[in-house]
Amino acid sequence: MIVSLFFEILLQFIVEVLGQIVVQLLVESGIKGVSNALGFETPKKAYFAVIGYILLAFVPILAGILMSARGRFLIKKQKEPIRIDSFVYGYLFALTFTLVRFYCGH
Repeated sequence: MIVSLFFEILLQFIVEVLGQIVVQLLVESGIKGVSNALGFETPKKAYFAVIGYILLAFVPILAGILMSARGRFLIKKQKEPIRIDSFVYGYLFALTFTLVRFYCGH
């Protein structure tokens, strides 16, 4: 029962993430098409944006791994870890923080 609930939540998360990516790609290509049709110039240094998007994806994963390692370290030292000392909570914290930075930057 718990395993099926876990897989259902995981599947829902994956579908939502993939759906967001597809929608973002469609919106971006639509905006690019409209800007090209209206004669707007596209930025020349797009590789900076690519680096930013890659970091947007990998920084929360790295933070989750580091927080998980910290939790295991505390357990080895026979100390009680808190919730953020797990991969899921560390990942969600870093993802939320990164998304806030992303949206405030625009």
